[in-house]
Amino acid sequence: MPRSQGVPSPRSPKGPTRFGLLMIALSLLLAIGLSLLVLGLLFGGPPKRQRNIPLYQAEPSLLLAQPLHSL
Repeated sequence: MPRSQGVPSPRSPKGPTRFGLLMIALSLLLAIGLSLLVLGLLFGGPPKRQRNIPLYQAEPSLLLAQPLHSL
């Protein structure tokens, strides 16, 4: 009975291939992007559009609701 341990089987080159490195980089970018999106939604909330209204675009009722000295 010949022993099959003596002959090394042909193996792929050591280390990840180019495709493997590409998939690792893409998954890392996706994970970083998703975590930044989740953190932005948790701490920042949706963008508030009511804060930076110029006076000429504001409703007249909003202008009348302000005290006169703040205008």
